[in-house]
Amino acid sequence: MKSFLGAVRNKGIGACGRALVVLATLLLVALLVFSCTQQPTDSLKYAEVSDGFKTDYLVGDSFVASGEIRIPLGGDSYEDVPITAEMISGFDTSSAGDILVTVRYGDYKATVSVHVSERRATSLEIDEGTLPTVLYYKNPFPTTVTITVTMSDGSVREHVPVTSQMVGGFNPSVLGDQTISISYLGASQYASVLVKEDVRASIAPDGVKTEYGVGDPLDLTDARILVTYESGKTNYATMLPNNVSDFSTAIGGDHVAKVSYGGLECEYRYFVRKSAKEFALTANTLPAIYEKGDLLPDTGKGILTYDDGSWETVSLNSENFPDFSTATAGEKRVEVVVSGVTGIYSYTVLPGVYRVAISGFTENVRQNSEFDGLGEMVVVYEDEGFLPETLPFFGEDATRTVVSGENGDVQVVSTGRLRIEYRTSVAGDIVQKAYFRNSVGEFTVHVYDEAERATAVNGITIAGTFSPIRLGDAIDVTGVQVGIDYKYLDYAVVDCVPAWVSAVLPESLEGDYADIPVLVSYLGAEAQSSVRVLSAEYAAKVTALNVIGVPVLYSIGDEISLDSASAYVEYGGGYASNTVAARDLEVSGFDTSAAGEKTLTFTYGDGVYELTYRVLDEADKVLVTDASVAGFTPLLFVGDTVESIPRTYELTLILGYGYRSETLSLADESVTLSGGPFAEGGMQEVLLTCRGFEKTLRVMVYPASDKTLVTAIAVNDDVTASVGTLPDLSQVRLVVEYGHGYSRELLPLETTGVTVDREPFNGAQVGLVRTTVTYEGCTCGLFVNFVSGDGGNVLQRLETSADSKASFTIGEELNGVELILHYKSGTERLAVTAEMVPDFDTETAGEHTVTVSYGGKGVLFTYTVA
Repeated sequence: MKSFLGAVRNKGIGACGRALVVLATLLLVALLVFSCTQQPTDSLKYAEVSDGFKTDYLVGDSFVASGEIRIPLGGDSYEDVPITAEMISGFDTSSAGDILVTVRYGDYKATVSVHVSERRATSLEIDEGTLPTVLYYKNPFPTTVTITVTMSDGSVREHVPVTSQMVGGFNPSVLGDQTISISYLGASQYASVLVKEDVRASIAPDGVKTEYGVGDPLDLTDARILVTYESGKTNYATMLPNNVSDFSTAIGGDHVAKVSYGGLECEYRYFVRKSAKEFALTANTLPAIYEKGDLLPDTGKGILTYDDGSWETVSLNSENFPDFSTATAGEKRVEVVVSGVTGIYSYTVLPGVYRVAISGFTENVRQNSEFDGLGEMVVVYEDEGFLPETLPFFGEDATRTVVSGENGDVQVVSTGRLRIEYRTSVAGDIVQKAYFRNSVGEFTVHVYDEAERATAVNGITIAGTFSPIRLGDAIDVTGVQVGIDYKYLDYAVVDCVPAWVSAVLPESLEGDYADIPVLVSYLGAEAQSSVRVLSAEYAAKVTALNVIGVPVLYSIGDEISLDSASAYVEYGGGYASNTVAARDLEVSGFDTSAAGEKTLTFTYGDGVYELTYRVLDEADKVLVTDASVAGFTPLLFVGDTVESIPRTYELTLILGYGYRSETLSLADESVTLSGGPFAEGGMQEVLLTCRGFEKTLRVMVYPASDKTLVTAIAVNDDVTASVGTLPDLSQVRLVVEYGHGYSRELLPLETTGVTVDREPFNGAQVGLVRTTVTYEGCTCGLFVNFVSGDGGNVLQRLETSADSKASFTIGEELNGVELILHYKSGTERLAVTAEMVPDFDTETAGEHTVTVSYGGKGVLFTYTVA
C-alpha cells in the first residue's frame, strides 16, 4: 500500500491522472478489504516495495530495475532486497494506462500500480528547404515536406513526412498569404506561405516534323506544344502556324525556328535536306597533259552546288570519269559524274618526244652516297603545238631501289614518268642516266672518295693572334686556331700546330720589339699573320697594371684597407703576367681629411694604375646621387598626362654615391613627375625629381584609338563533351583585352564576329582536342576534353563566384575567393587555396590577373592590390 501511494504522489501525473489514481486507489482498497475476508489463492506472503521503485513509463519503454522489496524478519525489522527484472511479472507498456506489476521474491510478493503514458512531442521544426514559400492555387499540400521532432523522452525523430492531416490553416482555394500550422503528437510549428496562381513557366515542341526538303512548307501534322507550369504540372496545346516564326527551308542543314505560346518562346530544331544541282571541276587539280597510256590520278577536286545555293569541295577518282582514256593522242573532252550531275573535263594526250635535256643536279657527290634527288629533265615534244615540259627528278611519288651491276651498285629512282639510274660506287667523273619514255638524258657527276674529300681545301684563315716571344725563343702557337674551308666538308676550326708555321726570326733587335711576318700552311693552302719579338729587357718590363677590390667610398678620417685587394701585372705587352697582393704595391694620394672626389695612385715597377675614390661627409651620405624605378611600364595613351601614371611603383634612391639605399613609393610627397601632356605616341620622356635629384624616365605612349582595339583574347574555360557529340560552347566566355590591358570584357562565343573552327570536333576520339577561336584579328586556343559515356561526373569548366573577394592589401594572404565547379550533373562550390593559384601575389600594388587551376581546368581571376 505504501508503494502504491508513493506512485500516486509521483509528480508526472496530471490533474486528470490524479483523479483516476484516487479512483483506482479506492477500488484497490475495496479489493484489499474483500481479499482480507477471503482465503489467499496461493501460499505467497505479501511484502512492500520501497518508494524508489519506478512507476511512471512511456508507451514502448522497457523495464528499469529500481527500488527494493522489503522482506519482514519479525518484529519491526526487515530486509531490503534490490528488485531485478527476473522478479517482475505483468509488466506491459504496449499501450497507455495503469497496469498492476507483481514483484516476487522467495515466499513473498508485492503488487504495484504502474502508469504508462502516451509518448508526446515537445517541439518540432520544419526541415530546411522542404516547405516551399510559394504554393499554387488549388494544388494539394506538397508531399515533400518533412519535420524533425524532439520527443518528451529526449529522442529526436528526423525527416518525418508531413501528411495533410497534420496541416492546419491551409486553403489551396484562397489566393494570398496564409499562416499554416503543422502539428505532431502535441507539438506544433507555424509557417507562412503564399498561394498564387499556377502560371506557365516553359514550352517545348512535341511531335513536330524534324526533316524537310529544300523549299518544303511548314508541316504541323500531329504537332503540339508541351506546356509546363511553375508547379511542374504539364498539359498540351495545339501548335498552329501562327505559333511558329523564323521557319525557312531555303537552305539545307540544321536550323532553329521559334515557337511562341502564351508569352513564352522555345526552339524548334529541324533539318533541311539538300540535293545536288550542278558540278564544276576545279582547275589545276588534274593534269591538262597526259602521255599515251597514262592513268587518271586521284588528285581531282570540284565544286558541287546544291539546290539551296550552297556548295562543297569534293574529291574525285576514276569512277567519276567513265569515258576517260589516253589510248590515242589529241584533245579530249569527257564528262565528270558526281552525285547524279555532270561536269566537263578537257585534257590532252601528248605525242612523241623530240629531245630531252638535264639540269639542276649536284655536280660533286661523295663516293657511295645516296642520290639527293636534285635535278630535272626538260622534255621537248615532236609536235610544235606543245610547249616543253619540265620534269623533276624526285617527288612525293618517287620510289628508290638498288640494282647490282658490273661496275658496282646502281641506284634506281622512279617518279612515275622518269627513271633515273645513278651510280656513286666508283670515284671519278661518272655518267648518270635519266629515262623518259624512249628517250635518254645523260649528265656527268664527279664522285670523290675519302682521300679527296679530306684533302680538298678551298682556303684557310687564321683565328687568333700569336703571343709575343722573347728574342731567341720559338714561335708559340698556343691560342691560335686555323679555319679550314673544305671543298667537300663543312667548315672547321682546329688548333694550330707548330709544323704548319714558318717565319724568319731576327738574331738581334733595334729597339724594344719588332713585328715579324708568320706564314701558316695547311693542305696546300696558306694564310699570313705576324708575331711580336721582344728584347729581353722589354719582356721583363711591366707594361700594364690593374688593381681590383679596393673600396672607393670612405668617411672623413677612414684608413685605407687593401687586405681584399689584388693587382694584375702584365709584362712585355702580353709576354707574361701574374697577380700580386695590392699591399705589395706603392700607394700614394690617399687622403680622407676632407670630403670630395680624389685619385689614388698605385705603382709597381714601371706600371702605374690610378683609381678614383670619394670621401663623404655627413651631408654627402644623405645626398641623392641616383635613383631607379622597378618595373616602370605605365599604360599611357595620347592625351594622357603624368597624373595618369599610377603612383604605386617603388622608387629606390642611391644615397652618397652608393653609401646606402632607400626605398619609397612614387606617391611619397618628396617625389614629383613632370612631362606631357603626351600629344603623340611612341617612346616619351618623364622627368622624376626627388630631394633635388632629377632622372629622366622613358614611357611608351599608345594611340588613343588603341583603347578600343582588341590586343589579346583568351578563353576563360575548357569544355568537356562526350565522344560522338558536338561540345556545348554556350557557357564558354571569351576574355577580350583592349588597349594592351586598358580594359577587359567577357563575350559569349556566339557573339557576332567571334569564329570557332569546329572542324577538329568531327570524329574526335577520347582525349583533348584543340581548336582555334578568332576575334578582331586575334586568335587563341580552345581545348575540348572528349570523354566516353555521358561525362556526368567529369569536370567541365570552372567559374569564380560573383561574390568572391577581389580587393586585397599589400602582403594580405589569399582568402574569400570561391570557385564554382561545373559538372554535367550539377555544380559544386569550393574555397580557393594557395595551391590552386601559385601565381597569386599581393606584394605589388595594382591590378593582377592569374589563373585558378583545379581538376585539370583553369579560369582567369582578376583582383586589385591597394
